[in-house]
Amino acid sequence: EQRSVFSKYNERRQNIACKMDSKIKQQETMKSNFMKQIHNYLLLNLLLLSQLSQAQPGFNDNVDDVPVASIDNCVWFVIVIGTILMFVFFRHKTTNQV
Repeated sequence: EQRSVFSKYNERRQNIACKMDSKIKQQETMKSNFMKQIHNYLLLNLLLLSQLSQAQPGFNDNVDDVPVASIDNCVWFVIVIGTILMFVFFRHKTTNQV
């Protein structure tokens, strides 16, 4: 009887270990997929921003009377807020999928 109790205990322990291993592997693949998504979004963002940020040729016009646009003051602030919101949104989305 003692062998059967120990063998049942070992079988149960092995089943739990297998379930834990599969759960860990699943979490690792989810993390890997999430990192790939972040990598793809950052790459796409860099590709699009590189096209938008190229300097434009100058022109011979008097622009002293035109006021400076205030959007230049908050560009970095908007980029930081957008990046933070992106991470919060994707973290919320991935936690709801599990």
